Amino acid sequence: ISSLPLSFGHTPRMCYIGHMESTPILLTEGQCGYIAGILDGEGWLGITIRKRAWKRSIVPHYHRPACVVGQAKAPILDWLMNTLGSRDIGVDRRSQFQNLRLHPPCLRWMLPQVLPWLVLKRRQAEILIEFMADCRYKGKELTHEQWAKREQLRIEIMQLNEKPRGRFS
Repeated sequence: ISSLPLSFGHTPRMCYIGHMESTPILLTEGQCGYIAGILDGEGWLGITIRKRAWKRSIVPHYHRPACVVGQAKAPILDWLMNTLGSRDIGVDRRSQFQNLRLHPPCLRWMLPQVLPWLVLKRRQAEILIEFMADCRYKGKELTHEQWAKREQLRIEIMQLNEKPRGRFS
């Protein structure tokens, strides 16, 4: 898998490049500022939920941190893929609008580095960093308190991500 070219021109319709633990990359200040600008303008940072249908549990769903960057044109996404490395990134090309998903192992080392440069999505990034600091259970059953804390963070980030309603003049 690691031999796949890091380019949207050569990536299949759906490609999960990796889910292994990501090797941290030390980003330059310029890269941090540029990535922060992309996330502020084109990114979505949130916590998704998944049903636990395969296992009986005291909690109705589990939580997963997520970061998606959407673009109609590939060069910015190609640059992100090449800068952040080939692991822990997924590409969705089902439509003309392309999405790049940064998975938790990448987010664990990338978000703390770009946090000082974030403006619009700073609080969302802080929530994800807090969530992932306490998120190393790998399939173990959570206590109700652990699950409730994650749910509280999910609700807070969801409220921050709400689009404004009404018309703008």
